[in-house]
Amino acid sequence: KRPRNVEPLSLAKWRLTVGEPPVLFDETIMNRSTTQIELYLRNNGYFNAVVTDSVVAIKRKPKMLNAGYIVNAGEPYRYRKIAYQIEDPTIESLIQSNIKQSLLSNSERYQTDELDAERDRITSFLKNKGYYSFVKSYISFTADSSVGNHQVDLTMKVSNPVKRIKGFVQHYAWGGYHFLPSILSIDNNERKPFAELWFGDHAGGTSPLMHNQQKEENLRQFIDLNPSSLLGEKTYIKDGGRMPFLLKILDVHKMLSIQAHPSKEAAIKGFNDENNRQIPLNAPQRVFKDQNPKPEMMVALSPFWLLHGFLPAEKAAEQLDKIPSLKEFSSSFKTEGIKKGYQKWMELPQTEVDIILAPLKKSLLDKPDASLNKISPDFWAKKAFHDFTREDGHLDRGIFSIYVMNIVNLQPGEAIFQDSGLLHAYLEGANIELMVNSDNVFRGGLTDKYMDIPLLLDHLDFHPTLPNILKPVIIDQKEKRFIIPSSDFELKEYELEKGNELRISPSAGPTIILCLLGSICIKTENTITITSGEALFVPHNTPIDLQQKGGETAVLFKAGIPQS
Repeated sequence: KRPRNVEPLSLAKWRLTVGEPPVLFDETIMNRSTTQIELYLRNNGYFNAVVTDSVVAIKRKPKMLNAGYIVNAGEPYRYRKIAYQIEDPTIESLIQSNIKQSLLSNSERYQTDELDAERDRITSFLKNKGYYSFVKSYISFTADSSVGNHQVDLTMKVSNPVKRIKGFVQHYAWGGYHFLPSILSIDNNERKPFAELWFGDHAGGTSPLMHNQQKEENLRQFIDLNPSSLLGEKTYIKDGGRMPFLLKILDVHKMLSIQAHPSKEAAIKGFNDENNRQIPLNAPQRVFKDQNPKPEMMVALSPFWLLHGFLPAEKAAEQLDKIPSLKEFSSSFKTEGIKKGYQKWMELPQTEVDIILAPLKKSLLDKPDASLNKISPDFWAKKAFHDFTREDGHLDRGIFSIYVMNIVNLQPGEAIFQDSGLLHAYLEGANIELMVNSDNVFRGGLTDKYMDIPLLLDHLDFHPTLPNILKPVIIDQKEKRFIIPSSDFELKEYELEKGNELRISPSAGPTIILCLLGSICIKTENTITITSGEALFVPHNTPIDLQQKGGETAVLFKAGIPQS
């Protein structure tokens, strides 16, 4: 008998209480899984493995799919011979004396897990012999699979993986002429613009290695030798063997473009969409160059001016009311809000933009410079009219943004963070910038580069922004930290006075240590010294001991991945 007061389940209710919710198909996750299966196979010796996904619609079941993978592993590669390149003759003698305990032998299948275990074994062995500062990242393997017959020649290298790197100079037209050359201690008699100095590896440029005895000439080539070891397995998988961040020094002499950057989800979707539309990566109209977001933080090295997010609608309307030709847009901000007001301007035909901005241009260019203050949008609008009037005579619609955005002035040592969707532009000054390794930019003016206005408007955060100027948190006499709302990267500053030492603990992922002023050396190897404008690449899980050199206080910036 059925118990009393228990209502029988209808078929519809039974369906709601039994089983699991349907799994939604996600092409991005499937592509990622395909890549991870291929990586797993190649890490286990199947170098020619090919994995393809298969998605088939189920007949008579609308919106239902069968998803799977087709794996062609091929024949595994085995060791033909194993060679050793060891810089230190004493360490070489010790390793050779213990060779019978090696986990590697000829004819065995290539396996990265086994290589990692061998690195652990040798590290433990050398520590027991008194090499207490030796770490496993000093050991790397290269496999030459070109010998044929599904064989590889394996070479184990033992050397300090910490590398001196130089910055990669970008001579963009907006750069200054003195600041970066002074940091690099070089003359700039040709008066080339020195805009940015890049430390890391990016599609647009990679840092050269300094005084390197090996054949690798830059950081990209060095990382490619052993990416999972040098970057850490987690970063290697997440970022596809690339550096997760890029560290820069900027000298902004002319205003940069008004811009914003996508979120991770938007970057993946946009990248796949432009690939499906077969837009070449180097095409001028290509917006999504990769699948990464591009949050940024910066620390001012001089008084620094920038545009940073939207003003509240009422404040923006107040600014527009002061400009006769822009008054009509004031009411839109007041009654319809920031999004509608900004969209109304940005979607105007170029001919109307020219007509509306022409009276403002004449008015500002007639004003003497001394009458304008940098905290006023008129100052920057005048500068923009001077710098960004196009060859065809058209006026730049980005000038409007100057009147509806926050004008922020940072003093040296102050920082600011700019997340996905935040409209911003650098106006003037020098800074240190740290960003996710990406080239995805939506532009909204002050540029002659391609602008996709609908795409920009789709991805902007239209909430008013209260600029959060960050002061460094002083940890101790040597260290300062900048606390930001991001797990993508972190930046620390160190000051080492005469003779001071600093131990950098192992990090989960790669680290770049930039010397801005003075000079430092690696304590255990006096020959490795870096000075102003040079940097160290420190691999995953590698501790390093530094010491100040010379008579000038050393100022360092350390870029890395936050510890979880």
